[in-house]
Amino acid sequence: MVVAFTAVVYIMDILGWNWGYGACTVLNVISFILFVIGKRCYRNVRPKGSPFVSLAHVVVSAVRKNMARLSVDETNYHHGNDPNAKHPQLTSRFRFINKAAVITEGDIHSDGSIAKPWRLCTIQEVEDLKTLLNLFPLWSTGIFLNVATGIQANLTILQALTMDRSLSRHFKIPAASFQVFVFVSMVTNHRQILLHFLPNHYPSTAYNP
Repeated sequence: MVVAFTAVVYIMDILGWNWGYGACTVLNVISFILFVIGKRCYRNVRPKGSPFVSLAHVVVSAVRKNMARLSVDETNYHHGNDPNAKHPQLTSRFRFINKAAVITEGDIHSDGSIAKPWRLCTIQEVEDLKTLLNLFPLWSTGIFLNVATGIQANLTILQALTMDRSLSRHFKIPAASFQVFVFVSMVTNHRQILLHFLPNHYPSTAYNP
């Protein structure tokens, strides 16, 4: 980010936007080459289906079983067909979604296979959807932060355009580069705040006012 606010902005401001986009393209090509070279060192996990299908599966099953009754007995819920797998405990939050894992008449064949795939889910799938729903409040708080950050970035550039940015006769700081000062100040102030209010997390560098 510091390089983008300083070097790339300076190239665009002095040499032109073509040179700036050209520099970004060259850096992206270099990073892609490095990514391909290090591919053999990465852990390649093969996908096991789409997660969106699994989430839709839980929603459809819960809606189709809206009249089913919840049970306190864990044996009345579908845990899956793998006996060696670790099964999570069914939580009480968003209890309506728990109906997707309730075993009703006709859901399972005599050999243990699922008779109606879109009427029965495992507890793991139900808990995965609950985890996603629990993250929505956290994601929504980012809206206020991003709006404030966007306004601050725009106002910083507008204010910089009205300032005398010359450091010498031949060098002038680009207006967009002033965002790097905001970024550096936020990072340093954030650490000082953590040291002040959470000194126990930094025992070797505790803040002493």
